[in-house]
Amino acid sequence: MTEEKRRDFSNLILLCGYHHEVVDGEETRDEYTVEMLTEWKTARESELGVDLSPLNGVLNEGNLEAR
Repeated sequence: MTEEKRRDFSNLILLCGYHHEVVDGEETRDEYTVEMLTEWKTARESELGVDLSPLNGVLNEGNLEAR
């Protein structure tokens, strides 16, 4: 995946700090496939009836770090 695609809004999955470390941790990284994470994202957003697309361009790394 290119850096541009990796940083694309459609690739965003919001995780708490703990689960971010679990999913991206060196020891556990390979346990969480792209397919699994995509299913989680789709299921959670559907479950909540949430459309995050309006945040595209508004929510960015700089905004997240500022909070």
